Amino acid sequence: MRVTNYVRNPRGIGAVQSFTGLAASVSPIGRPVKATMTGAAEGGVRLRDEENPVAEAGQPWFAMGSLQVGAETVGSRQVRVRMRFMSSAGAELRVVSQLVRFEAPAGLFESPAGSDRYRAGQQPMVSDTRVSTVGLLPVAGSTTRFVPPAADDSWLSGYFQVTGVAPANTAKVVFEVVREQTSQSAAGDTVTVLLPTLTTTTSKRPLEPFDGASTSSYWSGAVNASPSYRIYTEPELNPIPDMAPVPRVEFKFTDLAPGTETATVFRVTAERTQRVRGAIDVYAAGGFSGIDTEPPFGAPMGPEVTYRAQMFDAAGLDLGFSDAATTTVDFVGTVLQQPVAPSRAVQVIAEMSMAESIERPFEGTLIRPIGRSVPVYVGTGRTGITGVNLTVITLTKDDASRLDSVFGGYGDEQLPVVCLRSSLDLGLPQPFFALVKSPKRVPADARNGGETIVWQMAGDEAAPPIEAIVVALLTYEDLETAYATYADLEAAYLTYFDAESDFDLAGSAA
Repeated sequence: MRVTNYVRNPRGIGAVQSFTGLAASVSPIGRPVKATMTGAAEGGVRLRDEENPVAEAGQPWFAMGSLQVGAETVGSRQVRVRMRFMSSAGAELRVVSQLVRFEAPAGLFESPAGSDRYRAGQQPMVSDTRVSTVGLLPVAGSTTRFVPPAADDSWLSGYFQVTGVAPANTAKVVFEVVREQTSQSAAGDTVTVLLPTLTTTTSKRPLEPFDGASTSSYWSGAVNASPSYRIYTEPELNPIPDMAPVPRVEFKFTDLAPGTETATVFRVTAERTQRVRGAIDVYAAGGFSGIDTEPPFGAPMGPEVTYRAQMFDAAGLDLGFSDAATTTVDFVGTVLQQPVAPSRAVQVIAEMSMAESIERPFEGTLIRPIGRSVPVYVGTGRTGITGVNLTVITLTKDDASRLDSVFGGYGDEQLPVVCLRSSLDLGLPQPFFALVKSPKRVPADARNGGETIVWQMAGDEAAPPIEAIVVALLTYEDLETAYATYADLEAAYLTYFDAESDFDLAGSAA
């Protein structure tokens, strides 16, 4: 998601260049925008006409920031933040606003209570205001004395957050912060706007000001003198806990760092980080999507799973990682599948002895050098899991046929490395890849007309087959089957990316 801040550099002098005064003079004070009232009437600041962004009907808009009222304030002040939706003819169509009221009664108050520390004057009276540390410190053996506050502590502050949807015929949005006449106003009063943000989204993410120089934050034009935008690059995730053909997670990266040409997707769990099969060095300009057919199960004992992409430009330069997103595949059961062909999969019953003992031996030997009576261990470290019992049960002929297809048949060679995932707490890594050399099929009740088969298997942990190799679940044949003509296909989607991401059609041509 791309979020644009139409206020120039809210962290720097650029913000001042964006605003004009309303019955007030505008000046920088450090980084904020300071409006000094020139009379007793309503006054404040407004985005300059050339800065007010173009808007369209139905767009959600969001404004946020914080305000400060000058230390000279006595009594109360009311400041209103508003967005005005305007037509092309300049007519006001709708106003959304928030009132921030500041109370500054005279006197002293203890803060926090019981601390024997005191503040003077500006005590906040309503929930949307706060006061910086100002005050009185006790002097040992004497009365208290006043400690003048530092310049940055002499403000009474409040926060604002305004949202609204542009009505019909909207052409632009006017953003302004004004002191209301109904308050006890006076010439010389000051209101300072801090880190103002105006975006075309109702997301609360803009609470993190972006200045065009931070990670995933860029200038739309001149540095410090143009709107900045922040690209949120986390994927959209859709966990699907069914056997069509396996429990899986669909992912879609719609926004990536500018210049991204290729990307590699990583799946992260508490146990390990792995590359996602079929999502290695994929073409990513304009966004990309895919399916992870090997995520661990999250119910009832499995982990959450997180996805992020490493981005590269056309020259292969690493552009860093995208933002991450987390999900859970809420599937209960045990699934055995062929990694490179996930449509070859079956849900099985874990036999009671499955993974009843787990062994990870060290590879090495003891060597006794000449002249030493005690031998020395020389080895290559600890191996993966070896000889683990993977016995499973199928109850029907169809399931038995599916399990046979995982290992292949005559003229149908498949890899002997299989992928096992389970919601049971088996003590095995999830997903677990194992070399199964000799699956043994033992009918349990065939003589009584039953279809139950016990598959006696033992496996050694192995690295997954090369992740770049996978039989695609969504093919062009699926799209051709779903639509009678190419004209129908093109009419159904706005972009080719949308068509390539319509995973509901996967398997239509089967």
